[in-house]
Amino acid sequence: MLLAVLGSFVFVAVGLWMTITRPEMGQKLGGGLSILTFGTFAAMGIKRMNLPPKYLVVNATGVRSDAFPGISEEVSIRWNEVQSVSSLSLRNQPFVFITTENQDQLISSLGSGGSMIAKANTTMCGSPFVLSAMNFAVPHRELLGCIDSFWKAASMEKE
Repeated sequence: MLLAVLGSFVFVAVGLWMTITRPEMGQKLGGGLSILTFGTFAAMGIKRMNLPPKYLVVNATGVRSDAFPGISEEVSIRWNEVQSVSSLSLRNQPFVFITTENQDQLISSLGSGGSMIAKANTTMCGSPFVLSAMNFAVPHRELLGCIDSFWKAASMEKE
């Protein structure tokens, strides 16, 4: 991320140089667009670098995380609510999907923005609760294995 921010600053500097040193209107316009575009990218990158890291807690009672896409608040899912844990790749990016028995009830407990995105995730993926290993700096196989093993252990206890 730091490299992307630094690269954006380089393009802002090039845009500024074009705006100041080139008399042609087209190059001034191009420089101004470069400043606006890459200045926005730099600001977004700086904001992203200052956000607190996402967390995931997987234990004997369930899963708790703030890393479900688009859902800004913490979501807690108890193992007795989980129907399946699966993996799927979208655009060559692997994800872990957690499907619950009563997804509508969990979705309705979210705030309005979170529930809207959770419904969209359900329509698109079949589950509102989708995790990416990239958010936690662990391999996908490790994330899936951890969640799946806790879920299976909880299912064995239930029987």
